[in-house]
Amino acid sequence: MTKPANNPWKVPQPAPPATPRAPRAARYFALWVAVTATLVVLARTQPPVSLIETTGGSAAGVSCTNTPTHDTAALLAAINRAPSGGTVHIAAGTCALTSNLPVHSSMTIDGAGRLATFLVQHARTNIFQITAPGVTVENVNLNTAMYNGGPARPGSPEPAVLFSAQSHTTIRNVTAEAGSGYGMRITGSSPCDGYHTTGTVVDTVAISNSGRGGFAALDIDCTNGAQLRDIDIHGNYVALYQDENVSLTNENYTPDAKPCQAPWYISGPAHNISIAQIQSSGGRGIIKGPVSWIAISGATARRGC
Repeated sequence: MTKPANNPWKVPQPAPPATPRAPRAARYFALWVAVTATLVVLARTQPPVSLIETTGGSAAGVSCTNTPTHDTAALLAAINRAPSGGTVHIAAGTCALTSNLPVHSSMTIDGAGRLATFLVQHARTNIFQITAPGVTVENVNLNTAMYNGGPARPGSPEPAVLFSAQSHTTIRNVTAEAGSGYGMRITGSSPCDGYHTTGTVVDTVAISNSGRGGFAALDIDCTNGAQLRDIDIHGNYVALYQDENVSLTNENYTPDAKPCQAPWYISGPAHNISIAQIQSSGGRGIIKGPVSWIAISGATARRGC
């Protein structure tokens, strides 16, 4: 028979053995000291990258020191460790680079804002080399012009800030400062004989390049369904080559080398291209090659161009 919990029969119960609390506390303290020492050793021997669990996956946080070897290693480590679909957060500050940053899996690279996080390339190469679909770069300032100045070398213009030949590339809230070469390039495979990439989005982006040598500030080639909106260009034009189902909306254009430079340039074959709300301090857009279904509205240009 099971006795009630309050023990009405007053059966004597043995007292529970006393548990010494001091030894347990001492063991906890010793464990805490060991873990802390391990973390200190790891922090001293690894690049300054911390992995932070977030809703929906993991993210790497990077703090730069404007030191080329340190910053390049830290960013490469964070990008390589990020899981597919993860996020690399770059804190406010200047990241000095000595090589490009290959992105080999789907992820988001997110800065603290384009007036706060600066990636400055010291070497003669671009900053991001995107080799995987589904990559987003946002809230950063990308600069290849500062340490790649001077006259362009024959056959070797100053590097672009970013290159992607993959689908679903998104560039959002980014300022790009390039030199005599391209500003940004998002393109299909080479040679381009069709519409290979899809899902390109370039949104709220300011790009400057020197506007010389025929290198576009924003080069969108061999794509289907690209959405380009709120683009501020100083230098050369937006180039659309062998694209279809592309929209370019709200471009604010200022020429550099040529006062009547075109704000955009379509070269075919191209199909179903929408151009709207273009404010140009230079010339008007150019259409060249076989095209079909090109719609243009709300475009202004400099008088006399």
